[in-house]
This record gives sequence, structure tokens and C-alpha cells, in this order.
Amino acid sequence: MTYQETDNNEAKTANTEEFATMLDESIQNLNTHQVKGDRVVGKISGITESHILISLGVKQDAVAEIGDYMEDGVFNYKVGDDIKGFIVRMSDDQITVAKGLNRSHGNKVLIKEAHEKQIPIKGKVLGVVNKGFAVEVFGVRAFCPFVHIDLFSTDDHTKYVNNTYDFEIIELTKNSAILSRKTLLAKEASEKEEKFFATYKVGDIVKGIVLRVAKFGAFLDLGGYEGLLHDIELS
Repeated sequence: MTYQETDNNEAKTANTEEFATMLDESIQNLNTHQVKGDRVVGKISGITESHILISLGVKQDAVAEIGDYMEDGVFNYKVGDDIKGFIVRMSDDQITVAKGLNRSHGNKVLIKEAHEKQIPIKGKVLGVVNKGFAVEVFGVRAFCPFVHIDLFSTDDHTKYVNNTYDFEIIELTKNSAILSRKTLLAKEASEKEEKFFATYKVGDIVKGIVLRVAKFGAFLDLGGYEGLLHDIELS
């Protein structure tokens, strides 16, 4: 072997070691790029009785509470599914993700942080007040106008009382926070619509569950997206 070949081999080895070091540092630095309040999308790597393990592409997995992602008492996720959330806690050995902030994540100081970063917060509807609802978030009373409690307006306001929902803070005043559940529901509906039309096209046969019946037809749940079956199409 010549001196030139030896030098080339040593250079290749040095470059390989240098690239390996850079790769390792880049993986470690991924954690430093994520901060509390960041919106993240991960893949479910495991599910226990009480928690979800989420891979975020960083050195350690994140965890989330199953109860935080239940809809009407049902957990609709499985291993391999993508899941969205916000980083609510960070430490050297664990990242905690949640669908939104709640009292277990801190106190009323987080209301400002939730507003600035558009993080959903959990709130309990206490009762009906003038033009809206009194809602408790982090032990503080906030306000949700009637038009912001749901996607569609209704005169039955009492059905929301004593229920806990995810809200978005749309305005922060000196004395209170103005909340909206409607904005979050609209975002979820838009995401479901996008996912549905990415999967199906006109002419496809789909199965659905009847949600409710009206004079002009039936509304169906087509796997998270709502469709209308007109009465003239019913047998």
C-alpha cells in the first residue's frame, strides 16, 4: 500500500467519524428545537391502560394521557396512527403531550401562554349568563358567547351546562378571557373533510352509520366525516 492510499483511507475514516458525530449531535439537538407550547404531530408507538406513547422523531418518546384523547368516552386511536397535540411539559427524560391545557398543567398564568400560542384549554361550562356561558378554566372564570359554543346555533343552551370541552382563547381582556369552542370544531371538521376526500372519490361505495334523521333525509357518519343521504335515495 502506498503512502497516498494510506492517507486517503485515513481521510475517509476521519470523514466517516466526523459525519457520525455530526449526525449524533443533530439527533440530540432535535430536542432543543422543541419547546413547551409547540404543536407537534407524532406516531403512536404504544398504548397502555392509561397512557399513549408517541414517537416525535426525537431521542425519547413523548407520553400523553388516554383520557385526554377520548371522544364521548371512546378512544379511537391505535398503534401506528398519527396523533396531534401540544407539548405541555418538558424535562431531560420526558416530554408530555396533551390535546390541550388543563388545570393539571399549571395555573391561570398559562391562560396568557395559551392565548399567545393558540393552545386549546379545557374548560367547564358553569352556567348560562347574558349572551353566553360562564366557563371555568384554571380556576378562573371566562366567557364563551352563545355563537361560539358549537358549529350550529341552538336555543337549547342548558345542554352545555356542567360539561367540559376544549376551547380556544379568541380574546384576552384585562378581566376575562373570551373563549370559542366553535373555532376548534371547525378546524377538526376541515381536517376530517380533507382526509375523507383524500381517501374517496365520486362513485366510491362507502359504509356509514346513521347519526340523525330529518324530513329531507338522513345524516351519516362516514368514518369521522358527515354525509347526507337524501330521502329520495332511501329505499
